[in-house]
Amino acid sequence: MGNYVSADVLSKKALEVSAPQNDIFVERPINDYEILVQFANCSYLTEKYAGADQAIEILLANPRLPSEIRELMKNNHPFIKSHLND
Repeated sequence: MGNYVSADVLSKKALEVSAPQNDIFVERPINDYEILVQFANCSYLTEKYAGADQAIEILLANPRLPSEIRELMKNNHPFIKSHLND
């Protein structure tokens, strides 16, 4: 089992880093959605449900989000929402 607390902190910090705009060796999906997916997962696993909910809302609004990840986020969103009402 991983250290989700550390991963939560690191993914949050990674969201603050801007992607280079003029570098051909930048993996665009990482900044487009992958860091935010990891942040959402870690937020959920560390019971920071509001952060996970907000991250999923942003992800679902992203037109570049691949359909398979969009489907996972849509399926996980109700579980997160149910914890917000606790």
